[in-house]
Amino acid sequence: MANKKVSEIKVSNRILKIVYTRTLSISISNGFSAPFFGLFEAYLGASPAELGLFHSMLNLFSNIAQLFWGYLSDKFMKKRLIVFLSTLISSLLLIPIILSGSPLELIFYTSLQAIVGSASQPAWLAIVGSLVAPSYIGVLASNLNLWSEIGVLVSTLMAGLLAEFSPAQNEFILPFVFSLFFGILAAFLILLIPEPKLKAAGAEYSFRNVFKEMVTTPIFSRFTTVSSLYGFFMSIAWPMFTYVIANELGLGMLEVAVLNVSQGIIRTFTQLYTARFIDRYGRKPFIAYGRVALTFFAVTYALFPNFPIILITSMVLSVLVAFLNTAVLAYLIDVTPVESRGSYTALYNLSMGISFSMGSITGGLLAQTLANYISESTAVKIVLLVSAVGRFITGLLHFKIAESKR
Repeated sequence: MANKKVSEIKVSNRILKIVYTRTLSISISNGFSAPFFGLFEAYLGASPAELGLFHSMLNLFSNIAQLFWGYLSDKFMKKRLIVFLSTLISSLLLIPIILSGSPLELIFYTSLQAIVGSASQPAWLAIVGSLVAPSYIGVLASNLNLWSEIGVLVSTLMAGLLAEFSPAQNEFILPFVFSLFFGILAAFLILLIPEPKLKAAGAEYSFRNVFKEMVTTPIFSRFTTVSSLYGFFMSIAWPMFTYVIANELGLGMLEVAVLNVSQGIIRTFTQLYTARFIDRYGRKPFIAYGRVALTFFAVTYALFPNFPIILITSMVLSVLVAFLNTAVLAYLIDVTPVESRGSYTALYNLSMGISFSMGSITGGLLAQTLANYISESTAVKIVLLVSAVGRFITGLLHFKIAESKR
């Protein structure tokens, strides 16, 4: 077993430790800020429509650039430079985010951060995918998710505690400053990881050819289509989640941190076992059951807008979410060729981003429109139930996708 493990890993343990440390640093940075952007938007006085626009733009701009960034990742060999600049600049954009004074201003800067930050994703996946043999991908994906969960878990809890001891009007400042620091650290850590020894795409490599190759790959195309349809209905509820948390329940950063941390603890513990089961039983069952189960998130927010009930539901569903996240990552690595993995991943992310964007703006506008005829609270409940029905029906479609395990 030991010999097999060594043969499956192409780099030294020192490099793998740097990869895990970089993953931990960027997750700490995200944990200090990302869970609270929506709350900050509501704090600035955003309406349901503006909350929908916030979630819509964040998802659209973070993914619309994915095709270009993915093509750039596959076309050029300097993947480390792409990850470095993307991580550094997106971290520095936290400065104007902290200084935002209106919902639309925050939407602008978080969207800009999403565009820049998305550049690192295809290149990072290409780097990580080159470090180990295909048979070890499931284990590596699980380990990376584990370190990511740990980072988010610790930093989100610390952010909530920092906010608790800060004046109400300044509760976001310290967590966002810590996010800035760890983001810069993650940017420089990438320089310690060797450039992957992958062949750069030649002159005959055009984006049109890659796109044609991707859309004519049945297993990839079907998964992307089904996932995107599901993503539309899933994201309809996202602005409503923020509305319920901020306006109906009146939760602050500490409560939001507790909600996120409790889920993180469950996911982190479950992550210890995901690789074994996903590699043994395949990716498909965990993707299908996981996405169907997310129906209960929307149902809980709609019918039981109570913090303890939402907390318990989130903790229970976090078990399936842990398997789902690892299974999706492993599935994408399985069905994409090494030489153009960045472009394939970018197309998947673009498709999901467009779906998330359309779903979020649809949810926000639908709630705003319904609020002209019924109470805003009732309108939010209706939108949440629409999302729940859509999640369940489209979630069932995942049982029809092909298994990817090699």
